[in-house]
Amino acid sequence: MDRETARRMYVMLDAGLICYKHYYPWCDSIIEKIEEPPVWIIELSTVKYIGDAKIIVHEYAFSFEETIYDHDFLRYNKYFLACLYLRYERNEISWATFLFEAGRYSDGMECGVNCEYFFEMLTSYENSLYSSTLENSQSKDVYVFIKNSIDDVADLYNGFQKYFIEFVQKEG
Repeated sequence: MDRETARRMYVMLDAGLICYKHYYPWCDSIIEKIEEPPVWIIELSTVKYIGDAKIIVHEYAFSFEETIYDHDFLRYNKYFLACLYLRYERNEISWATFLFEAGRYSDGMECGVNCEYFFEMLTSYENSLYSSTLENSQSKDVYVFIKNSIDDVADLYNGFQKYFIEFVQKEG
């Protein structure tokens, strides 16, 4: 696992796209395959609380002096929006929740658009009484805006999703 992958994983944890059900089996597979697995993987395989998982992944992904914002700020912020979008696609959150959370996140952050982009969409969506036609139109516009980020995150997410499905099947 390279640090860039760990950085994307950190964003996925931060956005709520993955949880312990995704990373437990992933960590277990690494521990089984490698004679001396990295300490951070072993530590991650024992924590459920997302806050603790984020700390472990962050410590590996970034040096103590670095933060996610010392790297490609715009790219990681778009990754966060892509994670929210994937949660919307999975029906974990509604379109209104996506727009609100994306607007809140992008307020004061460099995301390629101002927070008003999302908040204005939310206002229009609410004023339309949650029209599915407007939702489809808006979601297509947002998808086009963050498509490359969705593609980058989706590859890693699909790998975690595979482990998640195996985990759920074992738990019955």
